[in-house]
Parts: sequence; structure tokens; C-alpha cells
Amino acid sequence: MDHFIGGGSVGPNCLIDLTGNAGATLVIGANDDTIIGGGGATNIQATDGDILIMVGAGGTTNISGNLSQIAGNTIIGGAGNLVYNPYLAPGGDIAEFW
Repeated sequence: MDHFIGGGSVGPNCLIDLTGNAGATLVIGANDDTIIGGGGATNIQATDGDILIMVGAGGTTNISGNLSQIAGNTIIGGAGNLVYNPYLAPGGDIAEFW
């Protein structure tokens, strides 16, 4: 399994684009990150909030939701499957599927 860690360790506003990745991947997102799911199993820990997440074009994107008291995540649909584990935080998450 590949591991990617977002803004908290490498700086703010990270773009983690897993398009074309067909393997299993774990991403630990941070505030202001943008994460694009891959075609395999993409597991995203999005508990920091204020993360833009795009569901992958294939495979399954697994998201652990927001724990932030301030800012929610934005999840945008893709052709792949979405497994979403929401947390009950005041910041709330927004999901858009077109």
C-alpha cells in the first residue's frame, strides 16, 4: 500500500492526484489539501476538515469524515464508488454528486 501525507508534514495546500493509480493507497489529508482518488482502493483520512476530495474515476474511495469544529470537507463525485464514514462534528461535510 502506498502512503501519502498531506499538508501537515509537507506544507499547506497540497495537491495529491492519484489519477491512474490502480493500487491500494492511504492518504492522511490536512487543511486546504486537494485529494483526487485513484482507480484502486483509495483510503482518505479527512478528519482535519477543509479538504477538497474528488472521488476516483474507478475503484473505491473510502473517506473518514471531518472532526473539525470549524470547517467541513467538500466531496465531489466521480465514476468510482464512495464509502463515506461521517463523524458528527459541527463543521459538517458537503457532498456534491453530478
